[in-house]
Amino acid sequence: MPSISFLLESQSPLCPPTSSPPLTFSASFPLLGPFQTGTREATWGADPLEYYGGFHSLHPSPITSFPSSLTANGTVTWSSLVASVSCPSPSSTRADLLVRFPDVGWESMKSVYGWAALQYQAWARGSLTVTGDTERTVVLYTDHVLEFWVDDERYFGGDFYAFRRAPLVLHLQPGEHRVDVRIVRDVRVMGGVGEPTVDIALEAEISGGGLQFGVRTLVLPDLVGGRLAGTLGSVDLRNDEREWIDVLEVQSVNSGSKEWAGRERVWILNGGLSRDTPMAGKEHGYSSIQAYVPYHFWHEADPRITAVIQSSLSDYRHELLLGNSCGVPVHQQHGGLDDNVPPSHSRRLSLLLRQAGCPSEYVELPGQGHYFDGVMTTQSLLGFYSRILENPATENPEVSIFEFVVANPASTGSKKGIVVDQLMSSGTPGRVKAEYNADTKTWLFQTSNIRRLHFVSDSKRNWTLSKMVIDGNDIKLVGNVAMSDQWLVRLDTGSWTVSRNLVQYFGADVEIDVTHHKLMPSKRPNTIVLLLGTMTNMNRRAEDPGPISIDQKTGLVVRDFHGRSAVYEFHEGLGVIFLRCKEAGRLDLVVWGVDLSGLQYAARLIPVLTGIGQPDFVVVSKSCAWKGAAAVHALGYFDDFWNLTDDSVIL
Repeated sequence: MPSISFLLESQSPLCPPTSSPPLTFSASFPLLGPFQTGTREATWGADPLEYYGGFHSLHPSPITSFPSSLTANGTVTWSSLVASVSCPSPSSTRADLLVRFPDVGWESMKSVYGWAALQYQAWARGSLTVTGDTERTVVLYTDHVLEFWVDDERYFGGDFYAFRRAPLVLHLQPGEHRVDVRIVRDVRVMGGVGEPTVDIALEAEISGGGLQFGVRTLVLPDLVGGRLAGTLGSVDLRNDEREWIDVLEVQSVNSGSKEWAGRERVWILNGGLSRDTPMAGKEHGYSSIQAYVPYHFWHEADPRITAVIQSSLSDYRHELLLGNSCGVPVHQQHGGLDDNVPPSHSRRLSLLLRQAGCPSEYVELPGQGHYFDGVMTTQSLLGFYSRILENPATENPEVSIFEFVVANPASTGSKKGIVVDQLMSSGTPGRVKAEYNADTKTWLFQTSNIRRLHFVSDSKRNWTLSKMVIDGNDIKLVGNVAMSDQWLVRLDTGSWTVSRNLVQYFGADVEIDVTHHKLMPSKRPNTIVLLLGTMTNMNRRAEDPGPISIDQKTGLVVRDFHGRSAVYEFHEGLGVIFLRCKEAGRLDLVVWGVDLSGLQYAARLIPVLTGIGQPDFVVVSKSCAWKGAAAVHALGYFDDFWNLTDDSVIL
């Protein structure tokens, strides 16, 4: 039976008195950079050193230089970075790295390109020495690191936000182990004020093995009125053994304690994006990811590729969705001295809300920054709360006229009881204009790019109807129909029909299906499937290979909207990631590579960070390692029949 130990934070920075600690990071980290990078571009690869075989294949040399658009004379050479090495506990070691490039003209570039100019990438190389006579199980934390190598193994994902929930577990022999760290400066994570530095922390500790219970990862409901607000909690379990450990049962134990420590939390009420809510309060938020840190510095790409990526980011374009807030009282508050999210974002949203016919209350607080004590209980907010609670918004039950925009059904709730479930083309926002007349019990709809929607009811509304007209087509109904029971699906002919109980499109719960281990049966409907090699089968059904398939004799086959096939011959680094429909409305996220490098390139696009711009499918090539998205073979969307849309790109 595996042992269970607790992961506790050590407060001691002192190194053990022994002359041979079990783990030690080097103090010297040779550094190479900086190089250009765009907002969230590193997920696509886009590492210029990969053109020369990758940083891992390079060796420090004072006479070697590499081209860079960020430095004088357009070249960079190796330099030295000194780490602050400490020992948080007798069985651990830590290296803190402060990365800075003071000779780069950051302020000059910032004056032209804004905060996008304060982002860059570089690489640093250090070592981790393991003492003793036997193999050690080592847990490695990588704060603010997205990608790194340990010896000859590449790891993508790291711990960019320093959550410390899922460290890497290594089994290391005694001796020196090389650690290569890709440094990616990201304004959304690290800020845009002052010198653009990067603070990285590498921490390694000896593990006792077995099943580790992550006390630091415990999540419980908030304490409200002396009671927990919910019945569910979570905690991370980590397997530090080489073999799989099956968790067969989880039991709760009442410790008898009635006191729980509540976690401090700032609540952001954001009900304006097509969700039914009595009010919305916006605090210090940016208008959109694209406006906050623009995507200027991505590797130059075919405009069609750029268009698909930008359309994939459309649900972050809050400026385009503000009309959904009409009918919802909105109060905006922003600190006048906010240097994290400039007040211009809230000012812009206030202007756009007014132009959309949904004016907000906008209050700018002189002398206040991004966050301060009492931020949620200012006089303006308390007044807003009181007005709403004393005079809640009411709807006219006789006539309701409204419209809304849906960029992504998965992240959009209901608007006056209407939920859009599916778009005709994922890359284009959908629009609904609606009018309901209670006297005649009639719904009139005009839609654009909407495939499927349904109605929900609540205490505020329980509409019935005798007539429905959608895009000029009369829907035949028998008697008065309860709208909360109706699903509407657009047919290929352009007409509409009434259907019931259709399966929602997509869900959040997933499992990773790895071929070398048999997973226990699960009720979770959606899975992440990893496939490797030319002999795999990625067909969506036995009789239907779908638009993306493998021909074992020729290569990866992609069939376009018109039925024409593009064949990508098997070559090093070829890979694909795409959604695949299964029976009963379930989904696979399929990640395939012809070889390990292709699988790794494709797996980078499994959603981890926001703002990456992944569409429904991407075919990657080896050149993505240095060109990023510019080197994809194909990318785009599926339509409602799981064929490629006409605006997908196949090169």
